[in-house]
Amino acid sequence: MDGIWRLAYPTTSGSDDPWINPIDDQSFGRFLGCKRVLVCVAEKDVMRHRGWYYCEKLKNSEWGGEVEMIEAQGDDHVFHLNKPNCPNAVAMLKQVAEFINQVTKRRRASGRQSKL
Repeated sequence: MDGIWRLAYPTTSGSDDPWINPIDDQSFGRFLGCKRVLVCVAEKDVMRHRGWYYCEKLKNSEWGGEVEMIEAQGDDHVFHLNKPNCPNAVAMLKQVAEFINQVTKRRRASGRQSKL
C-alpha cells in the first residue's frame, strides 16, 4: 500500500501522512461535513484495520454524528468490484442503499424535499 501512496503522492512520509490519513488530526471531527458515515470493509482486506480504526476515531471524535460499520466475511479488498454478483457484494450493495435511503425516508417523513 505504501508503494501506491508514493505513486499518488511522491513526497509522502507513508500511509500515516496527514495529507493521506487526516484521522489523527486533533480537529478532524469538527470539519466532517455530514451527520452519518457508513464504513465498509472486507474480512481479508489488507486495509481492514484502517476501516475499523477510522470508525472508532469517528465515534470518539468531536464530530458527534452516526457511524455504521459493515464487514463482508471471507472476502478481500474490492471484492464487490471483482465479483459484483457474489452474495456478499449483493448484500453490501443492499446495505449501502438502505443506509442512503434512511435519509430519504427521514426527509419525506419531515416533509423536506431533497434536490438531485
